Amino acid sequence: MESVLHHTKNTGVLIASDCNARSTLWHDKLTNTRGRILEEFITSNQLYILNEESCNTTFRNRLGTSNIDLIIINPQLLNSITGWVISDQESASDHSIIKNAIKPGIAKWHAVNPSQIQYRTNKSLAKFQRTILQVLRKKFKINHSTT
Repeated sequence: MESVLHHTKNTGVLIASDCNARSTLWHDKLTNTRGRILEEFITSNQLYILNEESCNTTFRNRLGTSNIDLIIINPQLLNSITGWVISDQESASDHSIIKNAIKPGIAKWHAVNPSQIQYRTNKSLAKFQRTILQVLRKKFKINHSTT
């Protein structure tokens, strides 16, 4: 993720993620360890969370509901987001459809920048980065020695 952010440094980046991380920062009922780690990653990379409070949740199944799906952007895209909504349209999944619009030059958005989070530690950020790399290596069948 950091490589992607570095590579796209002067361009708008939107990350739509099923992160399986819970945080009250993105309007979930609780904050778990994954949520704290993701909060730290977002803060340390100067990213913004677009999720708004809603009566709908981003995830629901027979065990319950939560907000574990995020839309994250970098500052270059901040003034181009014109909307964010959890759709009530059927998705054929236990994840909800999240809709937003990107229009250059139109600033109609107020996003949360979690710069005051107290959980920042290099150890937990390093753990999050290792986990992301492991998942990407497995998903894309990348041999450890080739990265």
